[in-house]
This record gives sequence, C-alpha cells and structure tokens, in this order.
Amino acid sequence: MNEPNDEPAAPDPALSVILDTNAVRHLGRLSDEDWAEFIGACRAKELRTAWVPRAVSEIAGTNLDQRNGLSEETLGEIVRAIRRFDEMADGEVLPSEHDIIRLAFFDLAGEEAFTNARADGERREWRAVIDHAKAVDSVDLVAIEIEDDKRCVVLKDRGDPGRGIAVVPDDSFEADASINVEFWRMRTKCKRAADAQDRADEIRRFLPKFAEVAASTGAIAVPRRVVAKALKAPLRMIFNSSFGHRLAVESWYLHLRATGDKARIENNDMADIVISSYIPSAQRFVTNDRRLRALVGAILADPRTVLDSGTFVQAVVDSPTVV
Repeated sequence: MNEPNDEPAAPDPALSVILDTNAVRHLGRLSDEDWAEFIGACRAKELRTAWVPRAVSEIAGTNLDQRNGLSEETLGEIVRAIRRFDEMADGEVLPSEHDIIRLAFFDLAGEEAFTNARADGERREWRAVIDHAKAVDSVDLVAIEIEDDKRCVVLKDRGDPGRGIAVVPDDSFEADASINVEFWRMRTKCKRAADAQDRADEIRRFLPKFAEVAASTGAIAVPRRVVAKALKAPLRMIFNSSFGHRLAVESWYLHLRATGDKARIENNDMADIVISSYIPSAQRFVTNDRRLRALVGAILADPRTVLDSGTFVQAVVDSPTVV
C-alpha cells in the first residue's frame, strides 16, 4: 500500500529473495548443469535467502501427499528441490508465521522483543524436518497417516522405519475465512469492481481492530502497550512490516470475496497469504502462482519485485548485477 512520501520508509530488507513452495519446487526441475550455473551466480552475487516455515510444511508435507500415490520421480524432484534450496539458503530458517508478526509489533514500537523459547523450539523443529526430508530416498519412507482426524505425512528413518517425523497440515482456513468474509460483507461500502483506493482506505480504517485481534492470539501474545506504541508508527512503516503486509494481503483477499469479485476459497490459499507476509523481509518475492502475484501486486508499491521462478533464475544467471 503506497503512502505519502513524507513518511519514513521501512528499513532495507535483510534478504535478497524469498521463494514460496512452487518456486522452491522449480529448483528441483533444473538440470544439474543449470543448477550449477544458477547456484554459482547466487554465490557470486551474494544473494541471501532463507526457508519460510510454511514452505517447509508444504514441500516436505502436503506436496508428498499425492492423490494417486507418490511416484519415485515426484519424490526425487521434491527431495532434490529441498536439498538445493537448503544449499541456497545456507540452512537458515526464518521465524514462524506467528513469531514474525510478534517481532514486527515490537520493532514498530521501538522495543526489544523478549526471548521466546517456543519460537526457538519451532525453528529447531523445522530444521529437523528439512534434514529428515533431505535423507528420504524412497517412497517406502513416506507414509500418510491420520492424526487427530487430520491427514499427515510421516517421513520415516531409513535405519529404523518405526521412527520418523510427522508433518501435519493446517486445514482450518476455509471455515475461518468464511466467517471473516462475512465480517467484511457486513461492513464494507464497496461494491463489485470497487476502486483499489477505496478498498485500501477501508482496510486502513480497521487497522487498530485487526492489530488488537492479531496481538491477542495466543501464538503471538503481544502486550497491549506494545500494540498501542506500534500503531503510532507512520503508516508506511506499518504497511511495510510483516504485520502490516499480512493484514493487507489477507484483508484484500477477504474484501474481494465480500464484494463478489472473487468466490473461491481453498485451504491452500492460507499458505499463500502466510508466505507473502514474509515479503518485507526480502528485496524480491518469487512465486509461480498467478493468483498470488495478482493479489500481492495490487498491494505492493512496486509489483515488479514479484517474479515467477523462471524469470528469477534467468535473471540471476544473466544479470551483471544483483537481481
């Protein structure tokens, strides 16, 4: 969301690029020669990236749960993608989707975030999933099980198939989204094909309410005084933070459905919304999802920062400067 030029901009992103799940998958389809050229160019240009936890849960979880059964070819491509991106990311894992919002509140408030042992534990758990997935070399080591009425993917140990790591998907989005669409439907003054600025103005007006709801979520748990200070930050800084970006992307998604411009809601949409909330962490965001590119492109001040994976890989190899 573009804001007046007299407000301070957000600090420069720490990472060069964030890749969503389908962009990571693309790396597994590159030939060995193309991969060697690409990773060499990444090293030469000192491109920095890291794992988004939700991308780990998708590529090492739901992507392995194939409706017609997992083939050795598909497994090989996925594991190859995981190994390659882990090399590209130097093994770094970003904070969870909840912790990145918590940290954003404290940053906007100008306060140092307190140590969160739970968040550190989550990062270690995702690191363990990645390491486990990199060692899977047979479909016999991937099992689909039901846990608490949810389908989950179990990655087994080769040395001891009785042990393994379970990756359980979050499948609650469809029900929650329907409720949140109704929230907007009851409050919006916008109609179908509404002007983008009118949508942005409505989302901005509800900023304090969304901030309070987000901060009171158990997994985030930010004190009210911190929220109050955070909301005093310039709007440009708020909407260039992970919190503000998550608010804008998810609200825009819901708003389009409340006004009848979009209808379809799928659980996988939540993964897109979550992963896109990491966009402020990097200079570029890479996704092959056209709907997601359109969604975030409508919100970003410069939609050119969102690329498809083919364009990104080619640009890294061909461009004489950092992409």
